[in-house]
Amino acid sequence: MKIVEKIAFEKVLESMSHFLDFKEVEDEIENLIEEAASLSLLTSAKNDGRPKAEVLADYLASDSNEERIKLMVGMAGGSTERLKRIVAAMFDGASLSILGRDKAARQRIAKFMLDPEGEAIFIPKFVRAEFRLPYDWVDRIKDKSYLMNVHRDSLSSKYAARMGFQFETAIKDKVTELGYQCEKGEVLAVDNKEVDVAIPSVTEPRILIMVSYSLTTSSAQTSRANEQQRMYAKIRETRDGRAGTDLIFVNFVDGGGWISRQNDLRQLWKNCDYCFTYNLLEDFQYLLMELLNGA
Repeated sequence: MKIVEKIAFEKVLESMSHFLDFKEVEDEIENLIEEAASLSLLTSAKNDGRPKAEVLADYLASDSNEERIKLMVGMAGGSTERLKRIVAAMFDGASLSILGRDKAARQRIAKFMLDPEGEAIFIPKFVRAEFRLPYDWVDRIKDKSYLMNVHRDSLSSKYAARMGFQFETAIKDKVTELGYQCEKGEVLAVDNKEVDVAIPSVTEPRILIMVSYSLTTSSAQTSRANEQQRMYAKIRETRDGRAGTDLIFVNFVDGGGWISRQNDLRQLWKNCDYCFTYNLLEDFQYLLMELLNGA
């Protein structure tokens, strides 16, 4: 039985932030960008009058970790995942590793990245356009500022994931600060779905917490809202079927992506017992003390 009122949707929305300020994450990502750019500067290509495709193919020859081809893809503005599909189509299902051992494959990919329209197999125009290297790529890989921007783009997904992890860590810190235990893992009560924070444990939970931080919008937010609707329905079903069951479902949500996708945000708010944001962490602690007092 709930003993604390759920915060209204409008107040939750008002308390949200487009960006969260986690200095440790900012410093970590900036260090990764600096290191990646410095490593890229150690590589070089000789623009010695040979055909451009030959220069690029030679540059890709010593690429055991596939870092050079990923740098080239980043410079072109493409996607490594899409290049993998292109390589598979060109070379009968081969992986990117073929570029390290097959000179002809390197030459063909080099020609493709310099002149995407010249490739014979069918590749949609939209995809081809992602793989045109700048004409002066040999000079650009000597420019650290430029390389840092390329690597910054490539680390955008890691940055978002680390921010989400730090958000989750901040919540766990608030739990342990009050002397309660918590852990992450699969919980039987929600059909063995992984729960971000279970208090006090995944085997005997009293409170289940799901955490979502989104910088940008995507269809994954709708999937997330739908999944948590099913989880909450399962929890309500458990309550109805077992006398004395008081399992509480909490959502933590934040970020500009959720602010811009308010239909999905409202679904998250609706399908939980309580909903909080980073700026409402103190309200969350008050809830914990009320629910777990004497536990």
